[in-house]
Amino acid sequence: MAEIACDESGYEGEKLAGTSTPYFGHASVRLTSAAAAACVAELRRRIRSPATEYKANHLLREKHRRVLVWVLGPDGPLLGHARVHLVDKIHLLRVRLAAVLGVPPAAFAEPVLAAGNALLRTRAPATAVDDFFRLAPQLAAARPAAEAYRAALRTRPAWHLELDPLIDAVGRLPALWGPGITVAHDRQNVLSPDRLAALAATPGIAAIHLVDTDDDPRIQLADILAGTACRIAATGDAELRELLRPYVGGQPVPAR
Repeated sequence: MAEIACDESGYEGEKLAGTSTPYFGHASVRLTSAAAAACVAELRRRIRSPATEYKANHLLREKHRRVLVWVLGPDGPLLGHARVHLVDKIHLLRVRLAAVLGVPPAAFAEPVLAAGNALLRTRAPATAVDDFFRLAPQLAAARPAAEAYRAALRTRPAWHLELDPLIDAVGRLPALWGPGITVAHDRQNVLSPDRLAALAATPGIAAIHLVDTDDDPRIQLADILAGTACRIAATGDAELRELLRPYVGGQPVPAR
C-alpha cells in the first residue's frame, strides 16, 4: 500500500477573491523517507543556507535557479514521484458561481467576485444573497438558485466546507495515485478530526494522518513543490512552466 505525503501552499480557506496569492497548490509526493532525506541533504549541499527548514523561497531565488531546474527536471528526484493539484482561485470561483447560478463564468465581473465568494462560502453572512444581487442586478433571475443553494448548505454536516480547495485536493488523491493509498498530510487546522474521518471515507483512501514538516522530509519536499508551483504559475517563465508541466498532469500550467 503506497503512502503519499502532502502539503499545500497559497491556502486561504474558502476565501478565493481578494486573496494574497492568486494560486493554491497541493503537492503530493511518493518517496521513501530515506530517498526524501537524501534529496533534502542534496538541497542543503547545493544551496548552503543555514536555515533549519528549506522552503520554496530558497529555490526561487535567482542565484539558485539551477537547483530548482535540477529538482523539477529529468535528473532530479521528483519527476515521476510527485504531483501538484494547482488551482487558479478566481477561475475556480467563477466556475463555482456559474454552476450554482446557471449563468456563464464570464458573467461575473471583477467588482462582484468578493460578494460572489461570500455568497458561496459555507459560513456566509445573513445578507450574502442580498449583497450579491445588489451588485449584480442583471443576474436577478438567478436569485432563486442562490437561495436554494444557501438553504441546501444549512442541511450539510457541521464539518462540511463547500469551497475549500484543500479538502477538494485531498479527495482527488486517489485519481492521481490510484486506489488504496494512505495519506500523510502536514498539520493544518482545517483538517480537524471530523474532517479527517470524512476524508478517510473517500473511496480510494485507506487512511489519513497528520505529521509535522520537521519530522518528515517527504512533507518538506511536498511543501517546496507546492510553493514553487504556485510561484511558477504566476510568472511567464517558459522554462520553469515547461518543467512543471509533468507534475500537473501534462497539461499547460494555468496562466492568468
